[in-house]
Amino acid sequence: MDFDLIDRSKDGYSRRSAWHPFRGAHAYSLVWLLFGTVLSVTAALPPQIRIGGIFEDDQRGRAIETAFRFAVDQINSQGKILPQTLLSYHIHYVPRDNSFLATKRVCNLIRTGIAALFGPQDPMLSAHVQSICATLEIPHIAARWELDQADSTMRQSTINLYPSYSVLNVAFSDLVDHWKWHSMVILYEDQFGTARKFYFFKIIY
Repeated sequence: MDFDLIDRSKDGYSRRSAWHPFRGAHAYSLVWLLFGTVLSVTAALPPQIRIGGIFEDDQRGRAIETAFRFAVDQINSQGKILPQTLLSYHIHYVPRDNSFLATKRVCNLIRTGIAALFGPQDPMLSAHVQSICATLEIPHIAARWELDQADSTMRQSTINLYPSYSVLNVAFSDLVDHWKWHSMVILYEDQFGTARKFYFFKIIY
């Protein structure tokens, strides 16, 4: 089977238009499902619960941030999910290459009394945020692809909504077998693209 790898970011294609498994309807349903499941089983809730969100600067107005806002608004509109309790979101934006600023933003959110923290997407930033949440035992909600599984102690407070790469690759392999493809072009948009497809190749061959 023949494969061609094309890096969209180097060929001048718009990064905004690239397909992503966690966009659109998937983003809305998964984030809403998580908030509804985690918070609906909590007893003796206060009148207001603060949820923090950390997003990269280039995520402003994008699907993942929209899904976050949508999930909170939908839960508030469904009185049966959290009766007599409202969720409020507090969002901060950080550059992808500034983990120090991301740490400061997280600390500021923690001072406001957030009950959980969502994001960010960048692997390096997310690792810092995950460490803080694990130390302070604050629920951390992630929605990003990760190659290496974090330390079990670090993951105790984290729920990652992004499907495992092993599960996704099996699904892709089944699709190839079903359609009996003999060649294809694989597009990727960041430095982790080839790493993701490496495991896919191992399943195919």
